[in-house]
Amino acid sequence: MLNNRTPTEKQIEAARANGKKSRGPVTPQGKFNSAHSRSSLGPLARTVVLDGESAERFGELVDALHAELLPESPVEIQLVESMAVARWRQMRFWALEKATIAAEVAKARGPAATFGPARPDPANLDPASSFTSAPASGSPPIDLTVIACNALVNGSPWTEHMSRTENRHDRLYNRAMTLFHKHRAWRREELKISAAIPEMH
Repeated sequence: MLNNRTPTEKQIEAARANGKKSRGPVTPQGKFNSAHSRSSLGPLARTVVLDGESAERFGELVDALHAELLPESPVEIQLVESMAVARWRQMRFWALEKATIAAEVAKARGPAATFGPARPDPANLDPASSFTSAPASGSPPIDLTVIACNALVNGSPWTEHMSRTENRHDRLYNRAMTLFHKHRAWRREELKISAAIPEMH
């Protein structure tokens, strides 16, 4: 069964560490693909990463997926990049969701409350921290967070839009992963057939 779940931050860190231990590609095709992926990262990051977001962290995400999947052809490289873009945009919407809830909490506190950054960097986001960590100093009490979430659910289509967008990026990631494995299986089968043809003469 294919693992189509988007990688967590811990998985990205582990893949990055494993990538550092790797000796890199050893075949001519592998070296070509590695060089191609690095040369294409700059234009990709300029297209995907917004002002205020971390192009370096986006590059680390791409590198982690490369280290995990080891693409062997230009098509596989493009599918890995599609996975990275889908994951990055999903993280962006998680950050926007967090900022939106923070804004509603500020409104619940009253006019004197201050708002957080309008567009937080996904690189600094730990989506699980709100549920697994102790409350940070100065964080809103849970009742204000509940009031804020209720206001978002009852008063605006924003949460529905956020849910649809998150699911869309998850589907795009899964689709690219599935296509990656299908293409790899097809390509390796074609290589086997090509290698067997001379032996038939």
